[in-house]
Amino acid sequence: MREQAVRASEARLASQLKQQQEEAAAGTAKGAAGAQAPAVPYDNLARIYQRMKPNRAGPIFEKLDLDVQREVAARMREQATAQIMANMSPNGAVALSMAMAGRKVMPAPAATRPGAGRPVTPK
Repeated sequence: MREQAVRASEARLASQLKQQQEEAAAGTAKGAAGAQAPAVPYDNLARIYQRMKPNRAGPIFEKLDLDVQREVAARMREQATAQIMANMSPNGAVALSMAMAGRKVMPAPAATRPGAGRPVTPK
């Protein structure tokens, strides 16, 4: 009878150990996926900017880092993104559009930049 109890205990311990190892492996895989793309902050920001009035959100949204703009805009409804971009400066809207298209943003030539060609006066 003792032998049966010992075998049963060993079998239980072995199954518990196997289950813990599987859970640890699944946790490691989940942790690696979570480290790649922390979506929750971007999702929250997308909801916040969608609820704001576009004329107020545009100038604020434009001051965010370009990578953050791209991630948040990708999670927003197209209508909300379009309205916010309409309230951004042309250069800001172009930069965001290029980032969303996966292209590198090229600086504008000196002749087309505002203030180009004007003499700089010391104060």
